[in-house]
Amino acid sequence: MVSNEKKSGAFWKRVATYFAASPKVQGCDVREATHCKNHWKKINDLVKKFCGAYEAATGGSGKRRKLDDGAHSSASHASETMNNEADEAATRPPGVKASMGLARNKAETEYQRMWNIKKEDMAMRDRILKMKLLDNLMAKTEPLAEDEEALQKKLITELLS
Repeated sequence: MVSNEKKSGAFWKRVATYFAASPKVQGCDVREATHCKNHWKKINDLVKKFCGAYEAATGGSGKRRKLDDGAHSSASHASETMNNEADEAATRPPGVKASMGLARNKAETEYQRMWNIKKEDMAMRDRILKMKLLDNLMAKTEPLAEDEEALQKKLITELLS
């Protein structure tokens, strides 16, 4: 049977046969089913740890937290000596207070940006209002009063400067 309903010995015999058929092991000692089984037991623990670490690193929003500088298992500690560059690249995520501070700073910058836009808008409205007032004063056909003439000169100097 080639399914999951077989005895353990049959499975490992099939694994040993497959291994012996590999061209890379031609001329080497024949590995029996028990040898394959024992070899797998030795590496199975490390494979499980690797899979768990990989899942945690790529899981993103999963319930498990990502590995960081402060939480190393014995397997990751062993790999640390082999791959120091990868450990230097890993950083610890910010804590709750730091995250709230970052959010507050982001909100303040957004508020500041909106306030600057509002100030520019108000300045533009003020300039348009002054231009309309000057246009009305210049459109008059009758002579201007003293205060209107002074206002006209003031508006011209403000708008041209």
